[in-house]
Amino acid sequence: MLGRARDDVAERAALLDVPDAPSSSRVADVDVDVDRRARAGHQHPSASPVFRSRVLGFACAFILVACASRVGNVPLRLRPPIEKRTARTVKEYGHEGELHLLRWTSAGGFEAVELGQSTDGVKQRAVEAVKVMIETIKRYYPHRLEDGRNPFELLFEVSDKPSTHCVSAQAKCATRAWAPIYAFGSVPKNVEHVLPTMIHAPLVPLASCYTENIATYNVSMSGLDAETTSCPFLNYPTKKYSELAKCDPDGDVSGQAACTPYAHGLFSLDAVEDKSLYEWNSLVNKVFWRGSDYAFLTPSYPDFASTSENFLPWLMEEANKMKAMKMLLRNSDVGPRFRAVLMSKLHPELIDAKFFNWKNQSSARDKMAAELGIDATERLTEEALGKYKYHLDLGGGGGTTWSGLIPKLTMPGVLLHHETSMKDSYFDTLKPWVHYVPVAEDLHDLAERVRWLETHPTAAQRISANANDWVRDFRRLRSLLAYNYRLLAVPLSLSLDAKPLPLFAPSASVQATKSEAEAIDADLASPQHRAAVAAAGASRRRRASARPAARDTPRAPSL
Repeated sequence: MLGRARDDVAERAALLDVPDAPSSSRVADVDVDVDRRARAGHQHPSASPVFRSRVLGFACAFILVACASRVGNVPLRLRPPIEKRTARTVKEYGHEGELHLLRWTSAGGFEAVELGQSTDGVKQRAVEAVKVMIETIKRYYPHRLEDGRNPFELLFEVSDKPSTHCVSAQAKCATRAWAPIYAFGSVPKNVEHVLPTMIHAPLVPLASCYTENIATYNVSMSGLDAETTSCPFLNYPTKKYSELAKCDPDGDVSGQAACTPYAHGLFSLDAVEDKSLYEWNSLVNKVFWRGSDYAFLTPSYPDFASTSENFLPWLMEEANKMKAMKMLLRNSDVGPRFRAVLMSKLHPELIDAKFFNWKNQSSARDKMAAELGIDATERLTEEALGKYKYHLDLGGGGGTTWSGLIPKLTMPGVLLHHETSMKDSYFDTLKPWVHYVPVAEDLHDLAERVRWLETHPTAAQRISANANDWVRDFRRLRSLLAYNYRLLAVPLSLSLDAKPLPLFAPSASVQATKSEAEAIDADLASPQHRAAVAAAGASRRRRASARPAARDTPRAPSL
């Protein structure tokens, strides 16, 4: 996996630095002129060794300058310094406040620079991104921070998705001449073509789960698989759901916080009162979704779709609401979230989908939605969500859902994953028909997917079990640190002009002493550790024996 990451970095480095081959037409013209002069009685220039050496030196210099300077189809100009490339990138990127800058100098150290006005939420994301970048550089590039080393600048963005107008093919931006941009949000699946210098970094909510462990993880190897206590988003509940706070928009702080989707972290059967209600045959045969009424992407993207508010006034005026909803489903301007809600009204036996906007009950939009019955009046708890057999994660403003996908992979049912033009940085580790069942961006195949799952229950249970196993592995500290190394530490070499230390090399700042290393070895060899390993292996074998055979899981079934 790390090798593939290095190959990807090499490809991006080539994209930034390697020019087109210089033309040989001028060399041919020189040869013709030399022959003509020789026939006229002039001495052939090649007769002079000094002349030949000068010509050879000039030719080599010409080729080197051409190779080093061809960026963005600008011929025979030296590549601009990083500061100028940064300024050009910020100017052409547009969308003030979206790009951020982290700068380092030998004299001043690290400095975060605001390049425009951002909302408080974006500023907090930027703080988390700065933390993980600094810790990653200190851990894997200590040699790059030595006194006297050249300064460097890192452009990054933490928005839901890149909002630059340059994502549009019509923009004609010279994106190949840009400085690298580290994106801590969602990016287009074809980002290497649309924004070729954009590097998909770790998702910013996940970065906060392991940042504090980057510098110290090698001190105690036994802690690598421990709970990520700094990140409740990836933790299983430690109490019964009945003991946790309930959603109350008008209540105290804990009641309001419980209204946040998946505020209690990952789903766990150990937190429910009656596990028999969550057995496969006891689950509700229906697709379930709740979420905000967000627009899908922004107008810069070809598949942009607005919120339901643009369509509700027309729908309210129609006498035959069901007929009007069917017409809206045929409208390509209707986004996936509103589309799912309309499908729920037309086909309640297939899907239960509603918006949950608990702080906007007085707006005109919410009054229309209440009359149509498309808004949920309360947030369902995790134990209620877990009783459904099929779950749907629908992309929002960034084209994906940051908080919805991973928790739904832990449910007893199956995730119907919304395949859009966007991706998050861990998507490449999830496989369709292994960890989830894919559905199209416009949901046209949703009913077909559900019918297939209904007729292949063994495969469906296997997919659900695989998804649970993926989450258990991904949330481990060792996996998260490897994720950060692959997506951030290795790509940083493009901007730092240096190579990172190996992933599990001893930390330069906190190295285990000989006695500590001996203590770790002794702990690993102890009877208690061997017993724990044996118990974990037995548990995995029991889970595996209780699952259907792997051959029942299709790779790409024909529907």
